[in-house]
Amino acid sequence: MADIILTAAERHRIGEISSELDPATHELTSHFSDVLPGDDWAFVVETIRAELKTVLEMGLVARAVAGFATSEQIADEAGVDHLLEDCGALWEIANFGACFEDNRAERWVRICSTTRRIVDNEGRSKGNALAAAAFALRDLAYQMMFEPLDEELVQMLTYAERGD
Repeated sequence: MADIILTAAERHRIGEISSELDPATHELTSHFSDVLPGDDWAFVVETIRAELKTVLEMGLVARAVAGFATSEQIADEAGVDHLLEDCGALWEIANFGACFEDNRAERWVRICSTTRRIVDNEGRSKGNALAAAAFALRDLAYQMMFEPLDEELVQMLTYAERGD
């Protein structure tokens, strides 16, 4: 079995992304500190930080496996693409804390349920604000690490920086 070791550059990039998307200070989540008790807020921050780190590390592991499979001619380009697409899809359906062996998953659900519900135009529930923000941070982290920014987004960011 191959050993998978994250390089210093990969660890550094994980740190950069985690810092940029830190739930304690990020605009998507920081306002929840005003509505949650201190111990619940600390738990939320710790949980989201752990999830961000996990999604980035597992994405790197998937890419290492794909690279090994390619170099050993175990899989072709289509097979590798399929593996990486499936791994990306896993992050979209994963539940925060689903693999916890203690009561953290229940605590996560309880805390999230205290935040504002989100409903669509037909009045159907789409979850709650805290969970949606956490999932958005997770998706942003994955995109920042593994998916090139599309040209339209790059233009929007450039205009925002210039103040256009």
